[in-house]
Amino acid sequence: MSTLTLTHHAATLRPVIGAEWTKVRTLRATGVTVAVALGASVALSLLAVNGQRQSWATMTPQARADFDPVSAALVGVLLTTLVLGSLAARAVTTEYATGMLRTTFTAMPHRRQVLITKAAIVAAVAVAVGLVANAVSFLLGQELLASTGVAVSIGDPGSARAVVFGALGVGLFAVVAVSLGTILRRATTANILLALLVVGGQLIGPALPADARPYLPSAALEALVTTNPAGDTLAPLTALLVLGAGAATLLVVATTVIARRDP
Repeated sequence: MSTLTLTHHAATLRPVIGAEWTKVRTLRATGVTVAVALGASVALSLLAVNGQRQSWATMTPQARADFDPVSAALVGVLLTTLVLGSLAARAVTTEYATGMLRTTFTAMPHRRQVLITKAAIVAAVAVAVGLVANAVSFLLGQELLASTGVAVSIGDPGSARAVVFGALGVGLFAVVAVSLGTILRRATTANILLALLVVGGQLIGPALPADARPYLPSAALEALVTTNPAGDTLAPLTALLVLGAGAATLLVVATTVIARRDP
């Protein structure tokens, strides 16, 4: 690709990035949603860890051996995913509802480029918030677990990876939410489907073949923050690739839909 072509692509992409970042940053619900995501994620993690700490004395030796202090402290990633996913879906559905999408496509007619840029910006915000939430949850959670003797540090094998991979998982689900919002046009429907993907594995998992269960989005998300996996749990990198492939596939479908459909 020539230097002239690269310069042209950069020139056309720059205003799209600026416009989409401004939309996300100035969306009325962004600040509140980020605060709720952080608070709810940390609170859920600390509640879960405290429950384990209080029951530690009565746990069986096998239960203690199976206990994963990292995943226990990062259980709040589920709430981070759901809350930021709702923001990601609204980033699209609000434009549908207000008619702003027509204005956007009039000013920037490259629809696929606009949607991919929006998904990337929302995902970047989600990863940043998820990283902060996971780091705080991990540090505070290990402080609570110190009295049990099983607390770990961020330098222990798998700890930092779990914090980072968990945040990347939040970002990938944000891409899924943007895609669902684009395809469905309604935030409520998109959020219901997102919730089924994030936590629905507990409902439909038992009905699936055992070999298929680890590949459910909910199971893959849990695998990202696990350092003491069960036998049927995906390896963290495999889980991240599974989620990435699913998010990319859904985004391709969304870009196809938005390119062909009247906004």
